[in-house]
Amino acid sequence: MLPEGWKVARIDEISSLVTSGARNWAQYYSESGSLFIRMMNLMRDSISLNLESIQYVDVREISEAKRTRVESGDILLSITAELGKVSFVKQLEEDAYISQHVAIVRINDQKANPCYIAYVISSKEFNKKLQKLNDAGAKAGLNLPTIRGLSFNLPPLAEQKKIAEILSTWDEAISVVDKQLENCRLQKKALMQQLLTGKKRLPGFSGEWRKVKLGTLLKEEGPRNKGDKVTRVLSVTNHSGVIPPEEQFSKRVASENISTYKIIRKGQFGYNPSRLNVGSFGRLDRFEEGILSPLYVIFSVDETRLLSDYFLTWMYSEEATQKIKSSTQGSVRDSVNFDALSAFSFMLPPIDEQKAISQIFADGEKELSLLEQKRELLNQEKNSLMQQLLTGKKRVAVEEDI
Repeated sequence: MLPEGWKVARIDEISSLVTSGARNWAQYYSESGSLFIRMMNLMRDSISLNLESIQYVDVREISEAKRTRVESGDILLSITAELGKVSFVKQLEEDAYISQHVAIVRINDQKANPCYIAYVISSKEFNKKLQKLNDAGAKAGLNLPTIRGLSFNLPPLAEQKKIAEILSTWDEAISVVDKQLENCRLQKKALMQQLLTGKKRLPGFSGEWRKVKLGTLLKEEGPRNKGDKVTRVLSVTNHSGVIPPEEQFSKRVASENISTYKIIRKGQFGYNPSRLNVGSFGRLDRFEEGILSPLYVIFSVDETRLLSDYFLTWMYSEEATQKIKSSTQGSVRDSVNFDALSAFSFMLPPIDEQKAISQIFADGEKELSLLEQKRELLNQEKNSLMQQLLTGKKRVAVEEDI
């Protein structure tokens, strides 16, 4: 049953345009010109437009450019591989056009509030509907007639506007936290560049930094799991370090024979030699022990000379990234085995300075973690509110026009 005053409406009943982008735009890429909005510029947990990694196109020779031009108030929807990414173009001061993987839904604002409709389409419930309507089965895709036929429950226009205003307030709060997170990450990156290279010294430290090979500080580990004594299978990710594979793949990923797997113990490091270049590296912190695929490299550090926390931070620095990249140049495969890692030159600070530097980054990580938790909480609260407001379970007070 619909809430009082609500009705069922289809996109084609409230829109003035539903179209998708032209093909083969890549040949018109340019250093400047008009914005070219691709699927990667759309968001999944926000209706904001992400202009990072934006491309530009020269549209003078494109006959279909006018039809695919974006206007303020448009809703942009991904229609191929990543179904359900939605952005609302609140205000656009530059010419912009869409790729073939994006559709424009232009709402008649006399019939519906465009921002409200963007929130409806971006909701989790509506996203489930989009996945079911996938035109190509395993290959994701939505055609324009399908989009025009999308239906939803629509409150009166004044109520739509009020709901959109409320949800926009939440998005603005999330945006503030996002900016704080970005600033923290940039500050961390700058500090890493200064403190981990010795370009900037902390007050009270003047001891000499020594240039050494990492091999003098590391020891390869990882005995085989004979007799299957250890059963906890682990994986190394490029975002969460050493974790159980079911946390990434929703299932246990391992061969039937785990006796050849390598044992990793708490405090030891592990990485996939073929994926170190994309950040698949970590330290086992959560468990006392586990096992990794035989393909992995496992090692420990000599903590009498190199603090584990300091080394972990250094491995995520720009300096380490460049050394990893340089070690694979000219190779058939982007692989960094233990010998290659051991050959890296490394500036070793005195142990007390390592400790002080590590503490600074530990404090920074706590701040980042608190901001990430704050963002997650805001997002959860917004999604909960969306579910109530967009279904009419919770109604908003609307002032009558005088």
